[in-house]
Amino acid sequence: MNHIKFQPFPVLLTERLTLRALEDADLPALFQLKNDPKVSKYTSKTVHTSLDETQAFMAKILSGIEKNESVYWVIENKADSTFLGTICLWNMDLDEEMADVGYELLPAFWKQNYMSEALEVVMNYSLMFFD
Repeated sequence: MNHIKFQPFPVLLTERLTLRALEDADLPALFQLKNDPKVSKYTSKTVHTSLDETQAFMAKILSGIEKNESVYWVIENKADSTFLGTICLWNMDLDEEMADVGYELLPAFWKQNYMSEALEVVMNYSLMFFD
């Protein structure tokens, strides 16, 4: 069985995107994402109503990465560093060779194939954990 390790953090690149680590400076954009009812409609998550909720969520995400339990990327436009959304791998089970994928994209960037591009590179990355 392979050992999961997310340090150093795996930055992933596509033609148009950079998938990178979540940073404190992302708090306002992450709040915008988590505060959007259109986004939460498809994730069955509650809408964040305060920056404090989003900050607590960030702390949980960063703890999961530190413990090698999950990995969570910010999806940003490579050309101008615009925050587009997020994508993650979690509930990884190496014995069963499976993991859950979660993703969210700001509605302004829907229907532009950004998520297909991000999913492809994340799926290719995940193959290293499964023999």
